[in-house]
Amino acid sequence: AFINKVCGPQPLYSLSRRPFCHPPRFFPVTVIYEGEEYLEKSYFLMHILDELDCFDFENSEYKSHQIQSSGARYIDSIRKFSLLPVDTSKYKVFIVGEVGFLIIDRFIADKITEAGATGVKFIDPSEAY
Repeated sequence: AFINKVCGPQPLYSLSRRPFCHPPRFFPVTVIYEGEEYLEKSYFLMHILDELDCFDFENSEYKSHQIQSSGARYIDSIRKFSLLPVDTSKYKVFIVGEVGFLIIDRFIADKITEAGATGVKFIDPSEAY
C-alpha cells in the first residue's frame, strides 16, 4: 500500500484540547492498494511542526558514522536515549531534531490507542531500556 495523494491544505482536526506550541496537522490521504483505492478505512497524514534539537549526545549511548567528504555525522543506532534538560512542557508532540524521534504526550498517546490506531507502538521511557 502507498499514499497516492494528500488532500487539501487545511488540517482536519486536532487530538487535544490542551494548548500546543504548534499543533500537529492531519491531512486526509487516498491510499491505493493493488491498483485500487482502499475505502474500508480512512487514513490521515500527521505533520509534526515542532522540532527541538535536544538530543543529549554526552549522556546517550549510540553508534554513528561520519561522512568524510562533508564531515557530517549520522546516528546509526541508539542504545540509551537521553534528552538535554530543556523545557518541553509546552510541546505535546515534537521531533527530536538530531535523531528524528517522535515524542508524544501521554494524553495524546492514550487517545490514539483508544481510537484503535494500528501500526504504532508507544513505549514508556521507563520501559525503554
